[in-house]
Amino acid sequence: MLLEKKKVAIVCYTGNSGLTDYSVSLARALSKDCEVVLITGRNATNYYQKFQFDIIKFFGRSRRYPLDVVRLFFYLLKIKPDVVLFQSWLKFPVADASLVALLRFVGIDTAVTIHDVLPHYPKRWSRYELSLYYRLFNKVIVNSEAAKVQVANMGVINPILVVPHGIYDLFDTKGLDKIGARGLVPGVGVNDFVVLFFGRITPRKGINLFLRLAARFVDQKDCKFIVAGFNGMKDASFDDVAEYEALVRGENVILKDGRVPFQDVQIYFSASDVVVLPYVEGTTSGVIKLALAFKRPVVATNVGDISETLIFKFGELVEANADVCDGLYDALETVRGDYASYHANAYDACEYFSWERISIKYREHILLG
Repeated sequence: MLLEKKKVAIVCYTGNSGLTDYSVSLARALSKDCEVVLITGRNATNYYQKFQFDIIKFFGRSRRYPLDVVRLFFYLLKIKPDVVLFQSWLKFPVADASLVALLRFVGIDTAVTIHDVLPHYPKRWSRYELSLYYRLFNKVIVNSEAAKVQVANMGVINPILVVPHGIYDLFDTKGLDKIGARGLVPGVGVNDFVVLFFGRITPRKGINLFLRLAARFVDQKDCKFIVAGFNGMKDASFDDVAEYEALVRGENVILKDGRVPFQDVQIYFSASDVVVLPYVEGTTSGVIKLALAFKRPVVATNVGDISETLIFKFGELVEANADVCDGLYDALETVRGDYASYHANAYDACEYFSWERISIKYREHILLG
């Protein structure tokens, strides 16, 4: 007699963000042993439909949030999952907390994966409302020991699982090699040494640190620096914007300004040699797991869980202090000088950060623990 599969509902409010990519990756791995439904935004790419689990494009524009939360509650009552796994908060943590409390009241277990313990630009009350929100869940999941300490300090006493962020191999849809990918990026030569900054273009992500790094290599004609991502500089300070606009025009800088479509992400990682993450702050990084998926060494600042990810030495870690620019330069030269070793270490790290391994930990925690 076959045992009935447990049903997991994963709730991710956004349909086109890193949270969505994480949710899809996790759902794909969990679906091998569980019945999984992913409830996400209506703007999710149709490419996700190819995977062997149900995807419900549920959430609309922000103004529909109150109605969507009510509809979500009744939908979850209808499908009766064994556990509802939230990806961070939906929109407003206090209101989201009411939904979690209602689900627990009717006997549905809940869990939350905390990606950023606090918002990137927290309000004075953010810590208090998120403390209330996190404490309501039966189970909590974080991506690093540092995040576990933060969450515990916010009063969370329910079981907390520390499990690493998995690699984003779902973006490798074409199996592009380096030469093929470079043919799709104007300005990049077959024999160039290519350094990539990928993701939202903001001071918080260290974009100007990356561009200062590029400026130090401007006389090395075979070094190219790609910036690919959505431009978020409109909220930056006047000085940050002025510096960005001056440096991004560097002759060795190639700019792809705008959200990178899902199936184009692989072009930039396959075309690169090294990925640089010069972050100023953050809890966890999806970009470093994209770099790993494409076996690319990294140079990164010591922010969030990056140091825990780099235990496999597929890159160099730089302290985010007053000498960070020199540190990034030296680290990049170090990786370049022993590239084969760092590249080989990336292959070793992929096994540890595989979704198969991570999904086992999830199942044990949210369904059996």
